[in-house]
Amino acid sequence: MSWFKRHKAPSKKAIKIQDKYRPSGTIIPANNSPLKIAVVAHIFYKEIAEEILGYLDNIRHDFDIYVSTRPEIKDLVVAILKKKKHIRKAVVSGVENKGFDIGPFFSGPVSDYYKYDIICKIHSKKNIAGSPLDGWQEYLLKNVMGSEKIVQEIIDSFRDDGSLGILYPKTFPAAIELIGNERWGKNWETCKRLSKKIGLDTTHDLEFDFPSGSIFWFRPKALKPLFDLGLKIDDFEASRGDIDDGTLAHAIERFFVLAAEKEGFRHKKVLFTC
Repeated sequence: MSWFKRHKAPSKKAIKIQDKYRPSGTIIPANNSPLKIAVVAHIFYKEIAEEILGYLDNIRHDFDIYVSTRPEIKDLVVAILKKKKHIRKAVVSGVENKGFDIGPFFSGPVSDYYKYDIICKIHSKKNIAGSPLDGWQEYLLKNVMGSEKIVQEIIDSFRDDGSLGILYPKTFPAAIELIGNERWGKNWETCKRLSKKIGLDTTHDLEFDFPSGSIFWFRPKALKPLFDLGLKIDDFEASRGDIDDGTLAHAIERFFVLAAEKEGFRHKKVLFTC
C-alpha cells in the first residue's frame, strides 16, 4: 500500500495496556462544558441516519460536527442537523465508499480535530436481524451517547483526568466470541507493518484491547501517531458488505488504544448498558 512508503518508522516506545473502568454514576451538573467538543460521524445508511444523529440531542453543550456520508444522502443529513439545538458548526462531506467509517475519519479534516479537547467518533453501524451481532450498534451508541447523564459523565471523566486519552464501550458480548483469542484477526501482516510505521514494538502474541466497532470518545493528541500517517481515502480498500475483517481499516481499528498508550495517555472502558 502506498501509505507504507510515504513515512519512515519513528523510534520505538514501550507501551502498557491494562486499564479498565466502570463509571461511578456521579454527575457534576454544568450549563457549559469546560472542554471544547466535536463529533465526527460517518453516515452510510439512509434509513437509520435520523436515528443515529438523534443521539446528538444528549450532548447538552455547544459542539461542532463533521459528517462524512454518501453524496446522494448529503442533503438529508444536512436537513437533520439543522434541527439540532447545540451544533455551532456543521461540515458535511460526500465521500467515496472506502475504508468503512475509518477511511473517511483519517482522510477527513484531521488538522481541525486538534482544535478540540475531546471528540466523539460515531457511525451508522447497521444491525443485521437474526445475527449474533444484532443490537451491536445500539449497544455502542448507548454507551457513548445514550443519555444526557452518560454524556456528562464522559465529559467529566476527560475534564478530571488529563491523562485520559480514549474512552470506549466494553466489547459487545457477541463480538468477543468472534474476536476470540486472536486479537489481530486476519490483520496481522498489515498490523505488523503499521506498528513499525508508528514506532511500536508489537508481537503476534501481544495482549491488548481496542474499541471493537470503532465508536468512542478521544483526545485528539492521543491519536497523533495514527493521524501523522497522512492517510488518504485512496489508501483504503472499497467497502463491501461481505468484508468483515482483513482490510487496512480493520488493522487501524486495533491501534487506537495502542497509539494512545504510546503518547502517554490512559484508556478507559465503560459499561452504561448491558
